[in-house]
Amino acid sequence: MARNSEKAQSMLYRFRASQAAELGIIDTGSQRRPKLITEVDSIQACEKWRGQVVKEISRKISKIQDRMNLSYNASLTDYQIRDLNDDINRMMREKHMWEIQLRNLGGPNYMRFGPKMIDAEGREIPGHRGYKYFGRAKELPGVKELFDELVPKPPPKPKISEAVYKNLDAVYFGYQDENDEELLEFERQKEQLNMETMLNSTGGDPKQGWRPIEDFYVPNQKEIEKFLLERRKKKFPMMQPYVLSQSFAGHNQDVSYFLVKAICIGPESQILSASRDGTVRSWNISKESLKSNVYSMHTGHVNSLAFIKSSEKHPHGLIVSSGQDKFIAVYDPYKFTEPDYVLIGHKENVCVLHATEDGVIISGSWDKTAKVWKDWKCAYTLHGHTAAVWAAIIVDENRFLTGSADKKIILWSKDDKVALFEGHTDCVRSLCKISDSEFASSGNDGVIHIWSFLGKRIRKIAYGSSFIYSISVLSTKEIVSGGEDRSVKIWKDGECIQTIMHPAVSIWCVFVLKNDDIVTGASDGVVRIFTKNKERIASEEEINEFNKNVASHKISNNYVSHIDKEKLPGLEALQEQGKKDQVIMIKNNNSIEAYQWDISKMIWNKVGEVVDVAGPSQKQSYNGQKYDYVFNVDVSEGSPPLKLPYNVDQNPYEVAYQFIKQNELSIEYLDRIAKFIQKNTEGVKIERQELFVDPYATGRYIPGCSDFWNSNSFSKKILPHTSFLSFKQANISALVQKCLEFNSNFLESGCKDISLNPDEVLVLKTITEHLKTPEDGCLIQNTILEFLDLATKLSNIWPYDKRFPGLDMLRILCGAFEEVGSYKHSTKSIIDIIIGGGFSDVFSNFSKKIIENNIMLSLKALVNLFEKSSGKRILNDEFKKIITKVSGIYSTLTSRDAKIALSTLYLNFSVFFYQSSSVQNAFNILDPVLEILSEENDLECIYRAMVTLGTILYTIENLKNISYKIQTIIEKCRNKESRTDLLIKEILDILQLQK
Repeated sequence: MARNSEKAQSMLYRFRASQAAELGIIDTGSQRRPKLITEVDSIQACEKWRGQVVKEISRKISKIQDRMNLSYNASLTDYQIRDLNDDINRMMREKHMWEIQLRNLGGPNYMRFGPKMIDAEGREIPGHRGYKYFGRAKELPGVKELFDELVPKPPPKPKISEAVYKNLDAVYFGYQDENDEELLEFERQKEQLNMETMLNSTGGDPKQGWRPIEDFYVPNQKEIEKFLLERRKKKFPMMQPYVLSQSFAGHNQDVSYFLVKAICIGPESQILSASRDGTVRSWNISKESLKSNVYSMHTGHVNSLAFIKSSEKHPHGLIVSSGQDKFIAVYDPYKFTEPDYVLIGHKENVCVLHATEDGVIISGSWDKTAKVWKDWKCAYTLHGHTAAVWAAIIVDENRFLTGSADKKIILWSKDDKVALFEGHTDCVRSLCKISDSEFASSGNDGVIHIWSFLGKRIRKIAYGSSFIYSISVLSTKEIVSGGEDRSVKIWKDGECIQTIMHPAVSIWCVFVLKNDDIVTGASDGVVRIFTKNKERIASEEEINEFNKNVASHKISNNYVSHIDKEKLPGLEALQEQGKKDQVIMIKNNNSIEAYQWDISKMIWNKVGEVVDVAGPSQKQSYNGQKYDYVFNVDVSEGSPPLKLPYNVDQNPYEVAYQFIKQNELSIEYLDRIAKFIQKNTEGVKIERQELFVDPYATGRYIPGCSDFWNSNSFSKKILPHTSFLSFKQANISALVQKCLEFNSNFLESGCKDISLNPDEVLVLKTITEHLKTPEDGCLIQNTILEFLDLATKLSNIWPYDKRFPGLDMLRILCGAFEEVGSYKHSTKSIIDIIIGGGFSDVFSNFSKKIIENNIMLSLKALVNLFEKSSGKRILNDEFKKIITKVSGIYSTLTSRDAKIALSTLYLNFSVFFYQSSSVQNAFNILDPVLEILSEENDLECIYRAMVTLGTILYTIENLKNISYKIQTIIEKCRNKESRTDLLIKEILDILQLQK
């Protein structure tokens, strides 16, 4: 009877849960597990659903454990405990069925190798046999008695008769043996006699050097450490390290103003190198002659090289080179006049080449395309990247790989896209094929990714913060990388097994020969070969000279400004064993030196000397980071200056390029910006003022040039604006902490209906790690949906004055994940969730500051939706709903941040409507924009509204009827700011053309 009443009560609970799901208070989930398990024919699907079942079992078992969740279980009634135990048993059976289906499909056999499940009492939980009780279910009436009967009772202790001890006294146990201390005195006499006998037999005091046991030696601490080190070397034998074999220097320019850009294998044991001095050189690696051949086929910098092996028609093979002059030259190694073939088709600098033995060539260019050449004609043009193609390789006859500055890698079959690889957070710089099933990529994000051609990322190798310009692969599958940290690294199974430092600023290219020797090209203009074959190792004098150059490399004091130099250790620190690639600073007399631990040789190598440099007295702050300089740069006359941050250890050309990219300036100004930086940081150079030249720079550095960058010479056309703005800066740790604080307050006040459950708290704590690097592309869809479910609850269910952390989380998610645009909570779209969270109808109960703060965060979330294609679609579909909600809100706002957010939303809509030629929608935002221009005094709001207006005019193209009104409004904004005056001039020109 009690059982039936419990079930009736349970049905009531389920009915209430169903009601809550219909009202949108809780989400019942967008996907349900299949009822018929045997109809699921995918191993991946079975794994997914089994994992979901295991997760639910784990969660329910944790709820039913009274010792682990005493406060939670104290509120659970007996019938709830019984139902919970029923659910666990049912799901254990379901888990077993999924495991059977997995085994039948050829998947893993969890039934045989699955780990044991243990409850809180340490008892094993069987997988599927019989009905089991868990946690508090064992304490239920009628159940506890069953467990008590199963507990084995300890055997009774044997009874010992008291008669055994009846006639025993203290003498029997020896308690009175020492009462008179006669035995103790006898022992003292015996010891004295033994001592006298020993002294008489040795003739008095022990001799010097006397040891208790003959030929036994106790080693000191240093000898023990040496012994352990030798034993470790024997137990864990190191690979034969790479050592310098040869060096080649000969490009005909001052070594300070050029660099080796590309290397490949040439004909007859030769290697080829290309440089910014405009030449290609071939070097004989047989050591019989170090003389090089020089090829001058280009008029600008040579950036890339390839070699086509010999054939009947071309017995010496063919050199393929390209660069700044936009064409590809193909020529015989023994002809020095004109190319045999010239391949024309690219519109910008050609920055990468790769060729096969049968003469197929792939090229990548700044024009955002790659081209495949067969029989000296363009066979395919690969369109798909949105930025320069910096990496390209041929996989097989019809498949090609390209990597771009847009952070993406594309696999092509002929000219069709086959797969897209996303994971890099900055430009992709190099690709190499590891095997028929795998390849590797590197980029400016300082990461090496190992990929399967099927689209799966196998491994991620975190190199550091330095750019990785080039990678290659050894025959043993180890990866060789070179970057801007002046080192070549060799990687095995994701671990760095050797680091080869260079006396240069950057390593631009690495290449592996057939014999596994490594060739490097560096910013000091020298081509070097490293080998682990003892027969090809350079002479001792050459190796010592190389090590001396590495050791004498100067390191800026700015690198170690955070270190207390008075507390640095001396040379004695080099006696201690280091860790792999560890770098330490030591004091040697009055100088500070840097040493790196070479794990292959188990020694410390000197890698540089810290020197003082002239520079600013203190760091300057910009966007939350510290810089040596923050320059003010005028991009046009009278406009507010743009900020150009710079550290003295950075590449001026790299900084200049990033500045141009961020501010949409012409690439033609690259040289002048770089010279401006060099001019204003004179005396702050590291080592010998060697030029740090970016490999994709268009301009050429002219030594000794004294031209100063005239900042007033920059001008650019602003309208129409074509890119979307966003609000992505976030303090995620503070956001999570505030959510936990509010949740704790809810629990203390008894508001358990809106507080977070343990699963939601776990999701909240894991969100920090994922949102710091949302571009990584590794999150599964269910995880993203959990984030969105949590953000929806925080921004829509929590009280209005506690919603701002949830709205801020929504803002970040909107700009981070593609899935946000298509997300639905019950029947609510993401637009409904954002508007419902910030634009609440209960304004009268809260302060204006709270209301405007929530509105501002909601507006920023809408702005960030423009970052993803799904976000643009939902914004377009629900534009009328959005414009109805926000169009009349400007007059109520007093917060500058909220006004800027609103202006930015209108600006992004104007860009979207311009791109999609949506005239009617563009017309709908015209009046709200004119309202802002009529009443606003904040310069930033006015500027963004003015850009919006100009972009609308390009979309509508015919506003004769209201052109006078527009002109009257914008004239009121004149003379407030020079950048706004430029916009006014452009807008008036547009209106004049439309008349």
